[in-house]
Amino acid sequence: MRKLGSLIILFLLVVSSSALAQQRTVAGQVRDDVTNEEISFPQITVDGTTVVTVGGEDGRFSLQVPQGAVRLIVQRIGYRSSIMDLDADQEVVEVRLTVDYLRVEELVVTGLATETRRQNLPNSVGTVDG
Repeated sequence: MRKLGSLIILFLLVVSSSALAQQRTVAGQVRDDVTNEEISFPQITVDGTTVVTVGGEDGRFSLQVPQGAVRLIVQRIGYRSSIMDLDADQEVVEVRLTVDYLRVEELVVTGLATETRRQNLPNSVGTVDG
């Protein structure tokens, strides 16, 4: 019985180590397509998995991905998402995101009170002339 328990533990160790070996590290940096500046805190997702990471202030990231070809989805507010297909041996990636210009045609401002003096408002107050 003791030998059987030892064999089971050995088997589980071998299986878990081979599962860990099926991962690889991909690193990269996300930059603006026009200005070439680093884009801070981009979100990188491995498509079809739950693997997600957020890059640093300098746009650099590193994450564990499955072996083989994978697809990365790179996103950041204010930019268009980018989908990158990586080869099985690719470990470094440079991502370029394009600014997503929003067209604002109408702006709606709402208020919480109808008769409040400016000094008593808890929010910022501004005046628009035009």
